Amino acid sequence: MSKLYLYLARRDKHGIKVVKVITTDQQSGAVRVADIKRLGLPDKMTQEIQVAVDSNKMDYELWAETASDFMSLRSSLIARGYRNIAMNEPVMHPEFVFKAMDKSVIHRCKTMMKPGKSRS
Repeated sequence: MSKLYLYLARRDKHGIKVVKVITTDQQSGAVRVADIKRLGLPDKMTQEIQVAVDSNKMDYELWAETASDFMSLRSSLIARGYRNIAMNEPVMHPEFVFKAMDKSVIHRCKTMMKPGKSRS
C-alpha cells in the first residue's frame, strides 16, 4: 500500500503544503491536478480541498503524487528542484483540517484606549 499525497506546490518551488494523504494501491508520478472532481473523492473532501486551492491559488498549484512515505515524496520533490521542504510528515488531524473558525469563541473587548495617550 502506498499513499497518495495531495499537496499545494509553490510556483517558485520554495515549498509545499500537504492538503490530504489518502491510502491507495495505485501508483502514479507527480501529476498537476486541474479538476479535483475527476479524482472521485467524497464531496466533503473535495470541498475542503477546493477551499485550500482557492485560498492559495496565487502562489500554489495542486499536485498529486504517490509515495511509500513522506521521505520518498520529499526526495522526489528535491530531485525536481523544490526547496524548503519539511523533514517530517505534517500531522493531519481530520477534525481540525480546513474547518471554519467558530466565532462564538471570540470575546469582544469592551475597553478602549484613551485618545492622545501613547503606549510606549
